Amino acid sequence: MDKRVSPLRQLADIISASVAQIDAAFDESGIDYPSLDAPFNPTSPSEQLSMSPEVIQASMLAVAACAQLGATVKVPALTLYDVVGGVSYCDPQSYLHFD
Repeated sequence: MDKRVSPLRQLADIISASVAQIDAAFDESGIDYPSLDAPFNPTSPSEQLSMSPEVIQASMLAVAACAQLGATVKVPALTLYDVVGGVSYCDPQSYLHFD
């Protein structure tokens, strides 16, 4: 009898498969994926490739699976706070105060 694959594992597999598709597209082109450490340049080859239909499709699937995975594993009340307030719970003691 086969063991049932959990919804968490299914979502993680979707994320992994999507990242593999994105990596393959960049590897085939010999281009590095755009870095968050570099300034945005819409004319760079990496940004152009990141806007290709195949990369956008894989990216959207990964983002959706990430959101669903996060909502699934997060404490329900905190998810509600995110949806209602638009921000994650943060310890008020961690806020920076400027006088």
